[in-house]
Amino acid sequence: MFKIRGGKSLLFFDMPGSPRAIIAASLANQVWTSRGVYSKVEENRIFPLPLRLLIGYYIMAKKIVLVTVIVLVGVIYYFLYHDFFTEPGIQIHVSTRPKISFNPRRPKPGMTDQIVLISLGKEYKLTSLKVIPVEDIKTNKFPHAIWDLTSESNSAPVEGFPYGTKIHGMHATVKGLEPEPLVSGAEYRIMVEANKIKGQHDFKTPAAAATTE
Repeated sequence: MFKIRGGKSLLFFDMPGSPRAIIAASLANQVWTSRGVYSKVEENRIFPLPLRLLIGYYIMAKKIVLVTVIVLVGVIYYFLYHDFFTEPGIQIHVSTRPKISFNPRRPKPGMTDQIVLISLGKEYKLTSLKVIPVEDIKTNKFPHAIWDLTSESNSAPVEGFPYGTKIHGMHATVKGLEPEPLVSGAEYRIMVEANKIKGQHDFKTPAAAATTE
């Protein structure tokens, strides 16, 4: 607020740099200081009213432009670098190892005799796991999963596991459905989820070794 005494304006106190204070001070023939006080000056040293109003609006425009630039920089920074603050997808790596077994029974013809090892890079509490033939994905709208596990509660943290093995805390999505054997030389897609974190990876089983009679 400001007072009028003897036809002349006195000191005006307000928030420093606020538009209302700048305009009111200009109308009251006062000059803005950094402390938010508008000091009285002689009338013959005051700028004309239109010029004072122009200066006030210029200061307001500078503040608006500055705030706008800060907001734009923040938005651009978020869209360029927000990946640094979010959890990356699950990185899946698949490898195969020869199966060592004292069981003389050989796998069915066309089925792989290799152990397929799945690595996730670090431990995750999986909530969903699916393995689907890639060819089935290409030809069917609802492809058939040959290995399909789900967890409604906290599953045990796992970093890696062989194909078809039991994962503590997870069960078959369809009750009683067992993992199907992998075909030699076939391409598969594994898809895993750990709550909101997801990952998928395509892999191919080794071709069957040629047999000699």
